Amino acid sequence: MKNIYLIPLVLLSIISGSVHAGMYKKDMDVMKADTNMDEKVTFEEFKAAHEEELIIRFKSKDLNKDGVIDLEEKVVATEKRQVEEQLEKETEKKTLRKKYQENRKARKKHFFKNQ
Repeated sequence: MKNIYLIPLVLLSIISGSVHAGMYKKDMDVMKADTNMDEKVTFEEFKAAHEEELIIRFKSKDLNKDGVIDLEEKVVATEKRQVEEQLEKETEKKTLRKKYQENRKARKKHFFKNQ
């Protein structure tokens, strides 16, 4: 009877441990911005740590490199992203179809081999 309660308890402890590890990693990613090592992250430290990433993202959207993202660039970027997503989906479909066909061939060989 005690074993019935033990299994959920073990599962709960495993799940909570993995959730805690994930939260700890996120916290440590934020703490990487602590440049003066006072174990506190100010907005300025946080902003500085993410500034390069923001600059890269901005420059990728500023297609004509004029320092401004206008509506036309936004539309072009959206269309480009949609085309890339569609190509990615098509590639994934082809990969899945190929795996299915290979798996089907293997099943046929196995089926006919056993007869």
